Amino acid sequence: MLTLRPPTHEAPALEPEVVVREARRRQRRRWILRALALCLAGGLVAGVVLATGSPPPPAAPHARGSGQQPGSSVASSVSHHVSVPFGSSADCPTAPIGPTFPASPNGTFASCLRVGSLAAGTYHVVVTGYPTAPRYTERSRLAPPKTRVHLTIRPTRGGPGTRVTVEATLATPRRTTTTYGVICWDGCEGGPQYTTAKHWTSPTTFVEHFRVPAAPWVIASRVKNYRIAPLASGNYQVGVDCIVVSKGCGATEGSAVFHLVVPRSARRHLCTSPTPSTCVYLQLRRGSALPGQAVRVRGFAPFTSNLIGLEVVPGEAKGPAVALRREPKGGFSLRYGQADLVVRPAPTFSSLGRLTVLGEQSDGSTPVSLNPAAPSRIAWCGQGVVGLTDSTGAALGSVSTAGVASAISDAGIGYGLYPETARCDDVALPSAGPALFAAFSVAITPTRTVGAYIPLETTDGGGSWTLVPPPPGAHVTGFGGFHYQDGRVVALYTTPAQTAARGGDAAKVTLPIAETFDTATSTWAASSLQCPKGKPCTTFGSAPPGNCAMNGTVQWLLISTDAGKGWRAPTWPSNVDGCTSSSLVATGPSSELLVNSSSSYPMLRSTDGGKHWSDVALPTPPFTVGGLGPDVTILPDGAVLAIKAGEPVDWVLLRPERTRWCAVSSVPASVRTSVGMSSLDLFGTALWWVSGARSSTQPAALEHVDVSGIRC
Repeated sequence: MLTLRPPTHEAPALEPEVVVREARRRQRRRWILRALALCLAGGLVAGVVLATGSPPPPAAPHARGSGQQPGSSVASSVSHHVSVPFGSSADCPTAPIGPTFPASPNGTFASCLRVGSLAAGTYHVVVTGYPTAPRYTERSRLAPPKTRVHLTIRPTRGGPGTRVTVEATLATPRRTTTTYGVICWDGCEGGPQYTTAKHWTSPTTFVEHFRVPAAPWVIASRVKNYRIAPLASGNYQVGVDCIVVSKGCGATEGSAVFHLVVPRSARRHLCTSPTPSTCVYLQLRRGSALPGQAVRVRGFAPFTSNLIGLEVVPGEAKGPAVALRREPKGGFSLRYGQADLVVRPAPTFSSLGRLTVLGEQSDGSTPVSLNPAAPSRIAWCGQGVVGLTDSTGAALGSVSTAGVASAISDAGIGYGLYPETARCDDVALPSAGPALFAAFSVAITPTRTVGAYIPLETTDGGGSWTLVPPPPGAHVTGFGGFHYQDGRVVALYTTPAQTAARGGDAAKVTLPIAETFDTATSTWAASSLQCPKGKPCTTFGSAPPGNCAMNGTVQWLLISTDAGKGWRAPTWPSNVDGCTSSSLVATGPSSELLVNSSSSYPMLRSTDGGKHWSDVALPTPPFTVGGLGPDVTILPDGAVLAIKAGEPVDWVLLRPERTRWCAVSSVPASVRTSVGMSSLDLFGTALWWVSGARSSTQPAALEHVDVSGIRC
């Protein structure tokens, strides 16, 4: 049988040398593929390690002057460090909340440093770790009483960075429950400590949380020595102190054991030496900056506590990278790393030339008020009355406040006037009609330690007073001041959540709720903030109540970039201290000054409607109280008037284009002394204020001085 088969193609015969070359070529291909596979696997492992917070050590940073990247500043050299990204910009989107910020459990940090109002020159930045003060106390510690604290933790074992829940049980309830507590890692005598928030679940039990260190940590001792404990597997004590004993505490009052399991990949972490000088890394994104600018900072430091700080120190970085420093109020701190920073000179006040003042808006309450649409009448908060004068200071009559206390009592608000006198704190006049508005401080806590301004109105010359009705979404205790918009009286309120959040940037920025008084109908209607005509669209928000002697209060700075449709706080500064004097001074359609007597930046300038602010260097005044003093005012000719209360009372003047303050001698001493701690208001060509304390024994009086008479 015939079978048909396809033709076969034989490969040509190769010489032995060719066969060898082909074999070697194939072997090289296999080697290359194997190497690529290993690289890919290594990259995956590195990605997993980075995700867990324990990256492999990269190359060492350049030492100073050895070819580091432009704009960077490195002053502490280490053998290797953890890579922390700067971000895409040299500037910071936000500024740090305060001088301290949370530390990462893995020792890395990336933050923003706001350069202070410093003179031009060479400085260096240091990172500060804060060991708990009792571990360094010179006096002997008090032994804890027999009452112990039983501690339970979960989980009881885990890797670096594990979040641990601590449950504490006291044998007997404490008289007062504290909000914050201290958790010790590796012993309360010398190990790092965490400041944590307590959640009390009963009079004898509370819960706290912390994360196990994911980096080497500092161990300190009473003899003021310190060393670095490596990140290693083992059993470590988790303790609490300052629970039963509050004064002289420092010994462990309760503890539990956590078993730390450190993976092999994390054991190559830096700081294997007990000497901290080999474990510090600090770098700035830029090597020079102006006062007020924010600079990105990154680095690594051994874990000391869950809070670290940044400081700017005069002079070049010298000496060891790590130093133990005694604090002025007791205890010690550790300085980690140094990075040079050159502070460039800020524009001076004299360089601004002669300014044109278009208007001035003050923060806080206004005990002296003039409606721009009706400048013939001025209202002021007197003792038992609201006084009325004309623009020359001549009396036009008064409105009795005798019925205020009963009106507030009948409304069931608070615990009575604070103090027990019907002297108003804020006053406003409509452009027309008999109405008058005034706000009075009322205690809103049983201990009478916190007050709120309660707004009332009268239309019959003080014969009867009624509450100003709050707008929807607000409460009467959230009143935050009277404003004027195009001659109309506007009342601002805070939301309940904003009213409860007092003291610094920790409060969440929320827009005020506004309502406007209609003179035609004598009624209030919900409204919104508006931009002033011909001036920057910048204003102060409402002033929430608070206690200036305790936690203080803040008043937000608000700007609009769409003609008043939307409002927000600028990145910096976002607010001013509500317990001191501040003012916004418009000098052009988009330029203005922010004068803040209590700030470390007494004068800031914006040329873009409040979106960005820069420091203006003022010459040093002959006195210093806080920033410049209780009150700083920009006069119509652009001169700066600073007033210091106390003994003696000082008035000093800084004229435009001048570089020195001069003492005001043209105003009589009795008039200068009457200012006291009062705030000043500029109406037309005169400064106005209310003299006299709030006590009923010292009567109040309205004082004024023409600005043309303020001379040196």
